[in-house]
Amino acid sequence: MHGAGPSSGGPGGGGAAAAVTGTSALAAATRKQSIPSLTPSLRNYYRERLVDHVQGWPSDNVEKQVRFCCRDKMTQLIRFARSCEPCALQFRKSREVFRLQLGH
Repeated sequence: MHGAGPSSGGPGGGGAAAAVTGTSALAAATRKQSIPSLTPSLRNYYRERLVDHVQGWPSDNVEKQVRFCCRDKMTQLIRFARSCEPCALQFRKSREVFRLQLGH
């Protein structure tokens, strides 16, 4: 009964610690790849240990998806507006013709 703790090989033991270590290593590798190249003047001021705790968070992926969706929706809105231009122009011309006919 006493041998099933974290220090033994039983449930909740070394397997969980190995999984956490593996996940941390994967996150660190991902962070290393995602660090942008800095200009020499900015490189003097960049300290990875100061930003290490906020890199690679799941929110980074969410932010990328939000930016993509916003860009996609903006593109759709622009296409819709451009497709409405001929209709709006035709409507204005028709209204002008109608007003001219009422005046005579």
